[in-house]
Amino acid sequence: MSRLKDETFREISWRWSKLMKFNKVEEDLSKKFFKVLDKKYSNASRKYHNWYHILDILSTFDKFTDKIENINALRWAAFYHDAIQSQFSKKNEEKSAALAEKHMKKAGIAEVEIELTKYFILKTKDHFNIEPAEFFDVSLFLDADLSILGVTEFEYEMYAQNIKKEYSFVPNPLFAKGRKAILSRMLESEKIFRLPQFSDYEKQARINIKWELANI
Repeated sequence: MSRLKDETFREISWRWSKLMKFNKVEEDLSKKFFKVLDKKYSNASRKYHNWYHILDILSTFDKFTDKIENINALRWAAFYHDAIQSQFSKKNEEKSAALAEKHMKKAGIAEVEIELTKYFILKTKDHFNIEPAEFFDVSLFLDADLSILGVTEFEYEMYAQNIKKEYSFVPNPLFAKGRKAILSRMLESEKIFRLPQFSDYEKQARINIKWELANI
């Protein structure tokens, strides 16, 4: 494990510990839940949907703590939203939400927090199916989840390669067809990012997506 991976894992562990202490989760349960998540996010097949992605989202939240209504539910959602990543299932978000609910109930978390966490996770099933009236936390979670689209061209190329590796079991023609459909829908949308704080990402995201479409 490289030093970078060591540092990432230490920070993820620290952030998890803080979340568990805030929610007064018993240490044995905290360790049990984290072991389940780590087995999934540290799996060798997770070239993108791994701890790096989770840490990116959690770090993004840090920039908006003065605007967030429920940081607790957002953090739970960030940790669990990609927990289930079966490439053969169309119910990954539902299963991830169910896992979050299972763990949170065992930890004695309030029902309102559980339902909000599930709500955030399920919203990631379709990033472009969101009502304008949705509150700030939802928009932030979805924008943070897509923030990789607005990184530098070099970083985006690495991301695109990792996505392809994660789906390496899919024949190239099928992968290209599916990926093009997703990317084209993003380009066709009026906005990729909802919050004005992510406006700088919008232009770069469209440049990156056009590059990937031309190079799939």
